[in-house]
Amino acid sequence: MSEPTKSESLQLPTELIDQILYFLEAQPDHFAASQVSKQWSKVAVPYVWRRIAPKQADTLRRLVTTVILNGNPLSPVMRFDGNFNFVKELDLENLSLFNAEGRLFDVIFNEGAVSEEAFSKIDEAPGPFCVKELSLNHCLITDAVLRRLHAFCPTLRSISLLGCVDLTAPALTRFLMNVRRLVKLDLSWNKNVDDEVIAHAAPCCQELQNVSLSGTAITDFGLLDLSTHCKQLRSLKLDVVPNITPHGVYKLAVDCVHLEQLSLMNCDGLLGSRIQQLSLMLHQENARESIEFRSKDEIRKIAELGQQDTW
Repeated sequence: MSEPTKSESLQLPTELIDQILYFLEAQPDHFAASQVSKQWSKVAVPYVWRRIAPKQADTLRRLVTTVILNGNPLSPVMRFDGNFNFVKELDLENLSLFNAEGRLFDVIFNEGAVSEEAFSKIDEAPGPFCVKELSLNHCLITDAVLRRLHAFCPTLRSISLLGCVDLTAPALTRFLMNVRRLVKLDLSWNKNVDDEVIAHAAPCCQELQNVSLSGTAITDFGLLDLSTHCKQLRSLKLDVVPNITPHGVYKLAVDCVHLEQLSLMNCDGLLGSRIQQLSLMLHQENARESIEFRSKDEIRKIAELGQQDTW
């Protein structure tokens, strides 16, 4: 019987490698483990990215650089939390190299002040960019930063700008008009999101299925544009939107036949309406201001009410 090769002798069950990594403590040990073989690299890289990176930036930097130079893929999901320390550490140069290989990844930032400088490498990156998901929830980003992100537009499928209150309506409009493959959109809690933004964005984003516009300044005219152009809508959140009325909701329920979740919590224009009464009848456990519909059948009942009124 022939002797096993070196690579064969290092073949272990993935679960066992994961357990070995769990008991390693020193930074060099994690780094060394990722270089044992392709199998170890496949297990170690996501492990470090997921569990070690938030606390050990130096390990992350060395690991990313080495793996990319060796031509190995990184974990398909890349998350940067906090104040963008890792973006500045990596300077986005390594991300652009990763993009150049055409691999899909998500960029997710949370609760940080984002400067335009942090994204400067995007302009110099060779591309093509293949970002599918972009989340900047509660980040203090400006219109200038949003312009930097236009390079991601062609492939974006999901974008969340929840709580990005400094973004203006013109900047949001220009950005959304270029994300034509978008399926999920969250613009909640930005009073600059109004009917004009929706009027320009809806015709360009006709694949939208999941939309959150809670705490925005839209009215029935914004709902009319959504119902006219976004026929694939399945979920819509409109909590604390005071200027929508039953007429706008009726139009939405009639035109968006795939809609199966509709949240209208604390909408002043719906209080005392037949829509509120219907919600309370369907969900008697809810508070009076908690107006919501949780299935296609329930939303079809709104459409039936709408047939009794004139748009």
